[in-house]
Amino acid sequence: MRDARPEKVGPDSIIVVGHARLPQSLSPIDSSVILVELEVQREDGLIIDLYVSGSLPGAARLLASLLVGQNIDRDFGGALHDFQRRYVGPPQKAIATALSSAQESYQRYLRQSGLGTYFSRHARPPDEGLR
Repeated sequence: MRDARPEKVGPDSIIVVGHARLPQSLSPIDSSVILVELEVQREDGLIIDLYVSGSLPGAARLLASLLVGQNIDRDFGGALHDFQRRYVGPPQKAIATALSSAQESYQRYLRQSGLGTYFSRHARPPDEGLR
């Protein structure tokens, strides 16, 4: 999870972004849109870092604990489910939607760059017994 100091993005990683609208009752806080950025290694889909816009430090900490170090394809569904179970409040749906949008951006990147076919043929098997 990022702090205020600038950090370099690795040459072998990409930033994928998802967004969603917050409920109207929360919109005046900062913005009506929530953004989620995921830094992902191109080679293996490992999530390296993440950022959640707005004043939601608890959401950012929970997402970091669930997603950083995980694979955006294999581990994403379980992490999203855990987030929805553990983060209770009006922004939850918008954050989950933004996360799903970021994953879709990653999938679109793979398709457009031609890497999707490569990774589907050369993907490592899921790690068993590590959960």
